[in-house]
Parts: sequence; C-alpha cells; structure tokens
Amino acid sequence: MEIYVAVSGTKEAHDRWRNDLSSHFFPVWQNGKKKQDEDGLYYNRRLLVAPIQIYKICTNKENLGGVMDILGVGENYILQRYKPLKVLASTIRKILKLKKVPKPKNPNPLMQPEQIQKAVGVIPIGIKDDFIDSAGNEQI
Repeated sequence: MEIYVAVSGTKEAHDRWRNDLSSHFFPVWQNGKKKQDEDGLYYNRRLLVAPIQIYKICTNKENLGGVMDILGVGENYILQRYKPLKVLASTIRKILKLKKVPKPKNPNPLMQPEQIQKAVGVIPIGIKDDFIDSAGNEQI
C-alpha cells in the first residue's frame, strides 16, 4: 500500500519528520497473518518514506542533450511501474506550460534506473525555453 501526503515546513522539520517516521518498524504480513521464521520470530520491516520532489535544472539550450544523457531519465521504466506519476507529470507540464522532454540520445548507462543499486527514479516532466534578451543572451 502506498500513502501520499503533502508536507509543509522548513527543511530541518521535513528531515526530522521523515527520519522519525522511517524509524518505525511494522510486521510483515503474508496471507493475512504476520510472517514468522522457523523459530517463531516475526519479520518486521522499516517504514519506507520516499519524497517525491521536483527539480528545476538550468542550463543553456545547447547543453540540453548532454544534460539529458546524464540525468538518468528512464521514462518508460518508471512510468510503466508507477502510473499515477505519469498523470502527475502530465498535469505539472500543463500547469507550468512546458514542452515535452526530449529523450536522451546517448544515455550514460551508469545513470539509468534499471540498475538495481539505484534507488532514484527520474521522471521527465517538461522543458521551457529561456528568455533571450535584446543582445542575444540567454537568461537562465
């Protein structure tokens, strides 16, 4: 079961709340019963608390391809497993009036989410062109 909540407060308060929450252990259930080992000891699992965050990454337009290659975007992998995130990404893209993110051309394999040891799912939301001033400078 996944529970989604919105949290407000300072970063320090967020960190403390997340640490306190994730320090709790709950029994593992299997077929309606608490799971036990052969010695009769119950299995317990720590509560997983994982933030969903949005990052704005600023770079020049010419660097877009290189940045996409190292971001670790795994749109198909992540969005197939977590359908609500696909809706969320689409909704945020519409609200912020963003264009679709181009797929990486030469993704760095060390940054891809298919790796078991990577515990971060990077979902593309959208891109927005920067304002160009009268002198032709991109305002990041």
